[in-house]
Amino acid sequence: MSQFAWTFPGGKKTIVKDTGVAGNVATTKTVPSGKRWLLTNLKFVLTTDITVQNRYCAIQTQDIANVVIFDNASSVITASLTSSRFFIFGFEATNAYRNSLGYNILEAGEDLVLSITGGQAGDSYNYLIEYLEIDTP
Repeated sequence: MSQFAWTFPGGKKTIVKDTGVAGNVATTKTVPSGKRWLLTNLKFVLTTDITVQNRYCAIQTQDIANVVIFDNASSVITASLTSSRFFIFGFEATNAYRNSLGYNILEAGEDLVLSITGGQAGDSYNYLIEYLEIDTP
């Protein structure tokens, strides 16, 4: 009989979500003291108003000095639509319906920033962030 060793990330699976965020407002989530996050999945649901403007769901990670570490944006969402976009751990794509989330391990004080490039005040978005939370000394 063969022996297999399984290796996978550890930590407490955590989901954070919000609804009805104005399309021209960025959402910043900061890793709290004593924690480390491994981002695993992110979902946007964007509802656009009638303003003719291309919108893109965008994510960035930043270090504690707010220097961008990772940056990716979805494919375009136009006026008068409701559409979802996903950012997935281990997936390699950009400017698409399903996009790369990279391999982002965020330390205490670092940020995840969600935004709608081209977002309008009349737009709104829902988001869901999934990550593994690890306690650090």
